[in-house]
Amino acid sequence: MTTPEEQPKLPLIRHLSDENSLSRWAHPARMVDIRTRHSSKAPRIGTLRFFTEDGFPEIYLALTSYTGIDGVEWLKSAFQNARTERRAGSGPMPSGPSM
Repeated sequence: MTTPEEQPKLPLIRHLSDENSLSRWAHPARMVDIRTRHSSKAPRIGTLRFFTEDGFPEIYLALTSYTGIDGVEWLKSAFQNARTERRAGSGPMPSGPSM
């Protein structure tokens, strides 16, 4: 267990992938809205999917993790060449192959 002094200060930003030598990916644990930034009031531009059109699990490239002062974690990913963010709901981020 960590002491209050050892806990990271919020907001906390962690870089998860650099898209060259290290890439981390995630599968959604629940269907949530894709937003333009890390706020539930930000414009909604889509919804996460569990499966691709071919029936395989959908994979999302996890670029950055943002944990706000409220403790809510958001993940930044890339969607159709636009950098957007979605609410975290995928659980642990295993390291995937470089992309």
